[in-house]
Amino acid sequence: MIGVEYSIEKRGEGRCMQQKTVVHVIMMSAGYACFLALNSFSLWGFSLLPETILGREAAEWWSQSLSCANALSFLVLAIMAARLNSCRARFGQITTVLACSLFVVALVCGGCFLLSAVPAILVIGGAAMGAATTCGFFCWVHALAAEGVESAQIKIILGSVLSAVPFLAFLTLDSSIIAAAFFLLLLLNMAILIGLRKASAGEPPAGRGGLSSDTNEVVSSRSGLDSTSSAVAMLKNGLSAFWRPLLCAALVGCMAPAVSLLGSAALGEMPFAWRALMVHSENVLAAALLGVVWIALRHKVNMVKTFTVLFPLLITLFLLFFVWPPVRAIIPYAGGVVFVVCSMTMFVESIAKAEETHSNLGVVYGLFAGVLYLSHYLGSLALAHIDGDALSGETAMMAVSAVLLYGCSLVMFFVARKPSAAPESASPVSENTQCEASPFSADPSERKTRALAAQVGLSERQTEVLALLARGYTLPAIASALYLSENTVRTHTKKIYAALDVHSKQELIERVSKEDG
Repeated sequence: MIGVEYSIEKRGEGRCMQQKTVVHVIMMSAGYACFLALNSFSLWGFSLLPETILGREAAEWWSQSLSCANALSFLVLAIMAARLNSCRARFGQITTVLACSLFVVALVCGGCFLLSAVPAILVIGGAAMGAATTCGFFCWVHALAAEGVESAQIKIILGSVLSAVPFLAFLTLDSSIIAAAFFLLLLLNMAILIGLRKASAGEPPAGRGGLSSDTNEVVSSRSGLDSTSSAVAMLKNGLSAFWRPLLCAALVGCMAPAVSLLGSAALGEMPFAWRALMVHSENVLAAALLGVVWIALRHKVNMVKTFTVLFPLLITLFLLFFVWPPVRAIIPYAGGVVFVVCSMTMFVESIAKAEETHSNLGVVYGLFAGVLYLSHYLGSLALAHIDGDALSGETAMMAVSAVLLYGCSLVMFFVARKPSAAPESASPVSENTQCEASPFSADPSERKTRALAAQVGLSERQTEVLALLARGYTLPAIASALYLSENTVRTHTKKIYAALDVHSKQELIERVSKEDG
């Protein structure tokens, strides 16, 4: 009888946990959707939104400064993440404070422009908005990564679909309703980002890879800044390790504005509502496609695989542009779907790469997103300088298609080649290490860990466990990373604690951070 009651009680607890999980997923997805809706001001297809409030000329000032700040701030924050590699919790605090502060600056500048009509104020507001959305992306990538890749995929898909809901206000074409919706989204995002920061300050979820260290590391007793040479080496190693997906991201970024130009030439001037509907349908279609691949088929997708699969579609569309004029109306829509698919894939691949290689997520994501959005901005800038009569007419459109076809083929040639084996001397990891090496192994904390391990006489395996403990990994995460059982990791941990004469993970992290490497 007691066993039956215990079984019923456990089933009840299981159902309760499932319900809490569903509510948590919905709430996180809704929060991410609010951020995406707000961020749509800085995405490729929504430079048209400020037109309904500020006018066409003012919208150009807003969009240009916003796009430039958005692209550059990704790389700036990647450098900052590398400098703060030894105390990643501080990086999360900085991005949250920056995001909320810059959102307020953008809101104030927008209001001041409506009262004074001074272009410089709007330029400052646009730059603040672009940098704020970048900081928001960094906050969200860490929040979604904390629960693992699979959970992040579900929330990204749901958030992308739900992000279309707030834009019902934009379809009214009423400036007051649009301004009210924008203001509400701004307040919601600041509240959500602060909530995410407070949640990440608590205990990290157990057993979900090694990314919990991003929100659970103790700030070093020193300045917390790694040397500039270490940060530069980390960024160089990242570019070297991830050059193939970064090359794909650069091409997709440059291709998007060119495809948009072809679309405007083929479709002409579309009404605002139809343009907004087209962009949102691209988001929903891209989310549906990735939902099938990620969730239904359970395939692991990265930028190289995505580009390889989409390559036949892209070159077919560009070839049909020459021989079958009716297909020209499909090109801008297909290009939009490709860009959304690649941007969502880039988001998830950054999380997966950081988890697999135990790397700094801020650096990985900053490089991926920085290359994608900076190449998009540079492509838009280049087309803007040669726009006009030079790009009007049938010959010019065919020339653009030929350049895109050549670019896709060239990138495909490089990414399809099998990478050559690296020489043994360049291997960033010892032969005894069983987990995949991090491309960001130029980490002073690793030198400190090895110096401390040698000082107290730890074995090679115990040194590896110590390195992961010092980065905030949980025991299940260490077991998964080193392909060991939890009991073995627990035994190593007890010996490490005894050798270092510490009694908690926090004491261990502080001991490592104080060590001179």
